[in-house]
Order: sequence, then C-alpha cells, then structure tokens
Amino acid sequence: AKGADPTTKTDYTLSATLADFYTNVAVSVPKGATADSFEVALAKGLTMTSQLGMGASTFDLSTTEAGAVNKVSGSLKDGVVDLAADAGKVDYYHNFNGLDVKVASPDLPVANAAMSLGQSEVHLMFPMLKSDKPADFAFLFNMTDLSFAEDIWAMLDPGKLFKHDPATVVVDTYGQVTLAQDLTADGAAVTAVDPNAAGQLNALEVPNIHLKAGGAELTAQGGFTFDNSDMTTFAGVPAPTGKMEIKATGVNALVDALVTMGILGKDEADQGRMMLAMFANTSPTADEITSTVEFKDKHFFANGQQLQ
Repeated sequence: AKGADPTTKTDYTLSATLADFYTNVAVSVPKGATADSFEVALAKGLTMTSQLGMGASTFDLSTTEAGAVNKVSGSLKDGVVDLAADAGKVDYYHNFNGLDVKVASPDLPVANAAMSLGQSEVHLMFPMLKSDKPADFAFLFNMTDLSFAEDIWAMLDPGKLFKHDPATVVVDTYGQVTLAQDLTADGAAVTAVDPNAAGQLNALEVPNIHLKAGGAELTAQGGFTFDNSDMTTFAGVPAPTGKMEIKATGVNALVDALVTMGILGKDEADQGRMMLAMFANTSPTADEITSTVEFKDKHFFANGQQLQ
C-alpha cells in the first residue's frame, strides 16, 4: 500500500506479510438473552470461544513528512490469542514469539532504535459471578528475553556499568477466590471503597517468579492459604499459612551501578541493604542472597526467625 498528500508534502509506503492466519469463533446465546448485558447473559448460559492465530509475519512502513523520512519495520515468528467465557469463568490467553522491531527517524536521539522480545505470554482466568463456593483463578505474565540495541544502551548506560543482557519477567500464579459480588462495573465501585467487599482470597500458589535484568536475577516459588475469619492478626489481611523460597544473585552489583549512575541515592541503597539483611541470608563469598519467608500459626518467620 502507498499514498501521498501533495498539499502537506507527506507520503507513505507499507509492505506487510501474514502467513498461516486462522480464526475460529463459536458463540451460544440462550433464548431470550440477546438483549441482556454480558454478565446477565453469562448467568443465563451464554458461552463463547474464539481463537486467532498466525505464523511468520512482517511489516515495513516508511513515511516522509516535510522531507524527514521515518521507517518502522518488524517481524513476528508466530502468535495466538484465545478467549473463552461461560457462567463459570472468563479465560484469556495470548502467546507471541520472536518479535523484532526496528525504528529509524531523525527525531530520535539514536541511529538504531531496535528491540526484540523472545516471548510475550499472558494468561488471565477468573470467575465472573457471585458464588458461595471457591472458584479457580490464574494469572501468568511472561516477558522473556527483552533486549535493546547497543545504541539505546549507549544512551542509558554510557559507562557500561551493568550488563546489557536480555531481561526477563515471569510471574506465574493461580489459586481460588470466593466472590461476594459479580465482577461488573458496580462490583468495581464497591471494591474501590472496600477491597474485601468483592470476595475472599482462599488460596494462592506461586510456582514461578523469575526476574532478570542488568546482571541481577531473582527466582521465587511458594504457596499460601488464607483464613478469612481472621482479619486482625495481620491488620486487615486474611491470616496466611504457607511459605515462599527466594533466591537472588547480582543484586549488590546492580545497586552499586545504579548509585554510580545517580539513579539511586547511596543513603537509600544502604537503608535497603539493611532492611534486606533482616529477611535474607547473604553469601560471604558471592553476590547471592537466599530467604525463606513463612507464615505459620499466625506468626511471620524469615529464615526460621520469628519477626511477628
């Protein structure tokens, strides 16, 4: 595709390819529910599933405005988006692999503004309607191997004080909740006043938390159950039982680099290290810390030491 506007001296050209595109949609609407709102139709038996997928895809866009040429190009290995809903839950999932984007413009402070992302994955599954019984939920956010061109790093970290390795953020959780309100606009207004009014958190499992950036890396796994009859032991939060194992490497080196760059003040960094020492075991020979955080018998422990 291409076009031009002689009066403003602008033009564009676009080239794009999309391989192996497919989509499937199935909707079942109960008789008499077509005029209802989405949540009411769900309660009456509305069901829907949809899937959209694609294979290798590319695009290349060039625009000219007042003599300035701007170019954006990108490619994607493959991707899929799934959505399902019924009276029990709404379930959304997407997964995109091998995304690369390059931008060139005289308005940018760098010549090569390129980034790549190995994987982008999101899963949201949650109940929609009020119920007296616990219902399953899930939340997954996965951003693996996010990297930037060295031109961008040269602007952000000219002294190369920390590693420019690809960054990763993974938060994988699931559990059970008991909803006291339908998750509608009215329900959202209730939670704005009282977060506990929407329902109760019964259980939370955390099979994987993985954070990696700037040479530092953190992993964590654990799980908790919650006693919603006890909202006083931990100041308005249902009393938890369970533990989480945490390990981090390279944190001190990253903090030192941020202090040198002036992004983080030395006093704030020292205070953070002092607080961290209360909850973590520090290796005497390596930039590594570990911690076991546990809630047991209505008390809070860090590495076996009772803190509350």
